[in-house]
Amino acid sequence: MKFLFSFLLLPTLAQAFTLNNSIGARFKEKEVNVRVGMNPTPCDNVDLDEVSGLLSEAMDNFWNKVSTSRLELKTSGSENTGDDNYWTGELCLSGGACGGTPIPAPNDIIVTCNKNTTNFPGGSSLLALTLPNDISGKDIKGAVVLINDTNGSFGALSSKDKVAVIAHEVGHAIGLGHSEESSALMFYKVVPTRTNLGRDDRLGVTYLYPVQVDLFGAGCFLGTISTLKSGDGDGDGGGTNTFWPTALMGLLLALVFKRTKKET
Repeated sequence: MKFLFSFLLLPTLAQAFTLNNSIGARFKEKEVNVRVGMNPTPCDNVDLDEVSGLLSEAMDNFWNKVSTSRLELKTSGSENTGDDNYWTGELCLSGGACGGTPIPAPNDIIVTCNKNTTNFPGGSSLLALTLPNDISGKDIKGAVVLINDTNGSFGALSSKDKVAVIAHEVGHAIGLGHSEESSALMFYKVVPTRTNLGRDDRLGVTYLYPVQVDLFGAGCFLGTISTLKSGDGDGDGGGTNTFWPTALMGLLLALVFKRTKKET
């Protein structure tokens, strides 16, 4: 019976998404706050007030549209960090070795600017840098998104491309790495005018944050694998739907579980 259970819950889709850490860390909570951190000293090249205005669009047009993911990213505008170390500090894991002054480890996700050339060495072409810098066990407690303030590259982008860059970086903040699928928001190269998640993005966020369904109260929990519908915001126009086949298998398991329980 155990072997049957393991076999039936094996994912049936190949994927190209990766994780940004070796332990599969993710936020434990269903709701995660994303806010812009306003430093005491204004950024040189990044307008954080503009970033704050784009935050809801970046979350709602991308990660909050995945029906098979329980994750909900809540935007709460901007707040003063009271700490210029977000702007000048080095991004490293909380409690880990750091060559300079570390950036503080926040609760949830903070998006801000940074001008430290250790993070963005000599004329770096990186638009932004992100690290879940506070991890406890397999739980992400906080993550920082740093927009490159050493040059004007981010400021030169169109509004739509800024939204996509913010959404891409938040993808790293919630635990995802890069994808090799060019249709994915998490593709490792910048693609202009990205307006939707791709199939691989949806698979990745569903893998980390699956919706859990208790079938008829049987104590048999089913995690959704993916539900991809044509025209539902997928960058590649659709994909394979594996939710219902998996749900039917889970239903069969629940019935077998109930019957076995009665017989014993």
